[in-house]
Amino acid sequence: MAMRHDQALAETAAGTLERLAFLFAYPSEGGVEVSADDAVGCRVCFEGAWAGELWGAFARSLLPELAGNMLGLEAIETVAEQQLDALREVMNVICGNLLPQIGGPSAVFDIKRPEIVPAAGMTDRALGLGPLLRAAGAADLSLDEGWCRFLLLTAGEEP
Repeated sequence: MAMRHDQALAETAAGTLERLAFLFAYPSEGGVEVSADDAVGCRVCFEGAWAGELWGAFARSLLPELAGNMLGLEAIETVAEQQLDALREVMNVICGNLLPQIGGPSAVFDIKRPEIVPAAGMTDRALGLGPLLRAAGAADLSLDEGWCRFLLLTAGEEP
């Protein structure tokens, strides 16, 4: 039976946000209130020891602070493209740190370029997984500036 990786996902995402963007995130016990209109989605696909996708939905209100902290600017000085680039980089780092934590240091992965996607696609993807993908982990985080939600989908055998 495959394991759920909720805790690893929550810890990795929170740690990455803290180290990379100086944002402090905490697991949200009751989940976060997600509105597709108020969210920006990002997806990272990967292959290797096993294949899958890491999805993230971030409150739009979080993006200026995320980009500003990563770029050393005031949040109001950032533009939309900088905000989306910062989001892609955060998702790339979360995925890059999460996979070896789950698979061990010898597991090798090819992480694809993160892509901005509609946040509603995350829910749609989770509901329509089919036989090849399964939900392997989920995490909701709360921050002073907003919230974020993560979903790890995997295919094939993984620890």
